[in-house]
Amino acid sequence: SRLLKPPETTLGGAGVALHYANLIVVMEKMIKQPQLVGLDARDDLYSMLPASVRSSLRSRLKGVGFTATDGGLATEWKAALGRILRWLLP
Repeated sequence: SRLLKPPETTLGGAGVALHYANLIVVMEKMIKQPQLVGLDARDDLYSMLPASVRSSLRSRLKGVGFTATDGGLATEWKAALGRILRWLLP
């Protein structure tokens, strides 16, 4: 039936629904408890991003100096991840 087979133009039909669901879960964890997010979780999130997004992110961060304890940066990331989640979630 049509309900059991999503159109190929959707995330489910393209077979990436689970991938993006995992991406959203990792991002939610980062937003809710950033102090508990280790390097492995950040690496996992980065590896889940599409290649075009990784490339764009690399070029935007090139030459940016920051430390892991930069509070301003953490606030900006939290806000950015929140906007992305609002865009991704139904």
